[in-house]
Amino acid sequence: MDARRPVGTRSGGRRIPRRVGAGRGRVGTCCGRGGPYGSRSQTRAHQDRREGGDHRSERGGSGRKSDPGGGRQRIGAERGPLYSFGSRPVSAGHVASTLSSRFARLRKFWARVYQKSANDKIFFMAGAISYNLLIAVVPLFLLAVGVWGYVLPAFGEPSEVIIGLLENYIPEMEGEIDLLAEIESGINDVVASRAGYSIVGLLLFIWLSSRLVTTLRIALLDVFDLAADRGVVRGKIFDLEVVVVVGALALSNVLLTIFLQSLGGWGTELLGIPEDLLGSTERVLATLLALVSTWAMFAVVYWYVPVRRISWRTAWMAATVMAVSYEVMKLGFGWYVTSVADYGSTYGNFATVVVLLFWIYYVAVGFVLSGEVAQVYTVQEAGKVQSQTAFGGLA
Repeated sequence: MDARRPVGTRSGGRRIPRRVGAGRGRVGTCCGRGGPYGSRSQTRAHQDRREGGDHRSERGGSGRKSDPGGGRQRIGAERGPLYSFGSRPVSAGHVASTLSSRFARLRKFWARVYQKSANDKIFFMAGAISYNLLIAVVPLFLLAVGVWGYVLPAFGEPSEVIIGLLENYIPEMEGEIDLLAEIESGINDVVASRAGYSIVGLLLFIWLSSRLVTTLRIALLDVFDLAADRGVVRGKIFDLEVVVVVGALALSNVLLTIFLQSLGGWGTELLGIPEDLLGSTERVLATLLALVSTWAMFAVVYWYVPVRRISWRTAWMAATVMAVSYEVMKLGFGWYVTSVADYGSTYGNFATVVVLLFWIYYVAVGFVLSGEVAQVYTVQEAGKVQSQTAFGGLA
């Protein structure tokens, strides 16, 4: 080759393509980048990388030493401290935003409950329910005590058994106002003449209890946003069916309570269990039984009474809210009447009746409000599912 010929040309005039990296100690590749082999420095770097000793990992881009995982730590330092939820680290800002969004959803939920309750006029519906319940409770006791008076003497005094059952459902009060004492006095009078009262109570209870169920049915139309209703004849037949179902639940509750009381006596006599321990166990079981029976009764009413069957999830949610609210109201109302209010000086001899009216009214308010809470929650969850389905379809 002629030494005077320019580099990269041939005698024929064609240009010879220059190797990439030629003259710089590297071997060209088809990709235009330095290959894995070339100068000593590149070979040394390649060996270091294979051995896990890359010199670049020892120094940063500016020649400063960097810590292992320094980039990740610097990112975390800029975003704040990291908290571990499960297997994923979460920053404090993310936790704060999550809590804030949850509080916002909770506030929006109760705002919807308030708006729906105002639109449905829950206090008016509670007044109608309490009025019909107060009318139906008199023949209810006439019938119940008249019938149970023939059965309960085998287990002791009927008044004692019934009062022991009502203790779990009526607020505990001390002082001048004692609902249980007044009810016990009335039960004793009814048991003394149960033959006549049972017949009158049976006729009145069949009619007046149907009015109570009718009121519940109409109230639940608005609570669960139902449009149609049953006719007059079908409605009355259905109301009687509900009376039979709820009456069967009440009767089974009474029989179960009597069985537990008898079981406690057998445990003391046969097994030799101390009375203190057995009494504590009986009280706990009685409280749990009252809570479960209250929940079951309200669940049946919420699910069975409306003209169209609502979802069982909505029914048990409403029953759960109502059962818990009932226990809280029972404790709170008993404390209020005993320690704060002074109904005796205001109403005199009618104080017990007034307290009973207030208690029935507050229970009716809790019944309607629990249904509103369950309905708003169901609609809100249904809206989430629909929105997720819609976005999934678009995706």
